[in-house]
Amino acid sequence: MNERALALASWLALAMLALPCGAIAQDDDEEIDPTQSGYYVALSAGTALDQFSGGDFDNGYGGGVLAGYRAGQYASVELEAQFLENFETRRGGNNEVDLWLATVNFRLHVPMGRFEPYLTYGVGALGAESTGAPAARMKRTDLAFKGGAGLAFFLSDDVSIFGAATYAVPLGSAKKFEHATFVVGAQYKWEE
Repeated sequence: MNERALALASWLALAMLALPCGAIAQDDDEEIDPTQSGYYVALSAGTALDQFSGGDFDNGYGGGVLAGYRAGQYASVELEAQFLENFETRRGGNNEVDLWLATVNFRLHVPMGRFEPYLTYGVGALGAESTGAPAARMKRTDLAFKGGAGLAFFLSDDVSIFGAATYAVPLGSAKKFEHATFVVGAQYKWEE
């Protein structure tokens, strides 16, 4: 893992640990009900671990955006875009692979008050572009599936922070670009 990605992941993890402590100290009597239906947007950042076949790549980093709709206590549907870069290898020259992943996700929530674990599953497209040595340059786009789990902490009914781990499995010409992502982020929801 390169140093910049490790530093980013470390700082984001520390921020995730510090924020809930302050929120809990504010007012434990305040009732939080994050299960109301509504639209939401979120931003995330983190690191990606390559599971690429046929190469020895360094891990990458990146971020994502998503927009979704929560339909009651247990289910959400969302559109997500992730951008991951700097999967580097020295094998056969200096090569770098950048990825993007766009998915339609279904999220299953387990409401537990301020803390809310969830499972997610998505289907969409993954694109990969390799730069570097002329013989290694390529572009691939194909169907991909994604699954994962996360934990959200609600600061209020509408604002939460979260950590998530996902695994993406592309098919077809991009199938060798499987990867795991570990992200932290923030989400804002507005009720109908």
